[in-house]
Formats: sequence, C-alpha cells, structure tokens
Amino acid sequence: MVSKKFPTEESLRNHIVNFHKVDFCELCLKHKPVFVFEQQTYKYDPLHKHIEKQHPNCFFCKSKYFYDQDKLNVHYRSNHYFCDVCRKLGKRIQAKKRQTNLPEFEVYRD
Repeated sequence: MVSKKFPTEESLRNHIVNFHKVDFCELCLKHKPVFVFEQQTYKYDPLHKHIEKQHPNCFFCKSKYFYDQDKLNVHYRSNHYFCDVCRKLGKRIQAKKRQTNLPEFEVYRD
C-alpha cells in the first residue's frame, strides 16, 4: 500500500476531511506530542463528544475549549480577572471544580 504525501499539514487535513470524511481534533493536533500519523481521526459526532469529554472549556467563554487544564488556567490568568481582595477575605463560593473548571482558589462570590 502506497501512502500519499502532502506538502503541508493543511493539505493533508483537507485530503482527510474531503476524501475520507473524518477529521482530527484540532486541540490534539496542535498540542499532543505525537506524529500526525499517530493522531486519532474522528467522524463528526464522535469528534464533538471527544472534545466535550477530553478537553476542558472556559467557564466564562463557554464555547472555548483547551487541550488540558494547564492551558485553560493560562487562559484564565491572561483573559479573565479575579479579585485578590475577595481571595484574601476568603469569599469563596462552594462550586464544584468539575462544573466550573476554575482553579478552586479563584472562585469567589460578591
């Protein structure tokens, strides 16, 4: 069996999507430390289930997903604001970390 070669990742992806009717998870493709041929491919519905199950999303942006919790925490710190005064006063809400994806020490109420 001869495998086709493509000059760019984009051309390979176009081939996979248009010819084979499957796609890569963009987050895994960008961040997972494996070769492209080792990446998992998905049909449309399983891809969305994979993203929702395997990749955390931003509590504030809602539809923005990240490769892992570390990448999400970087996003929180650079794009959203948390009050250090509330933190020092201990005004923490009792939210389950799994529901919010927020670092526990940064979840507060007014």
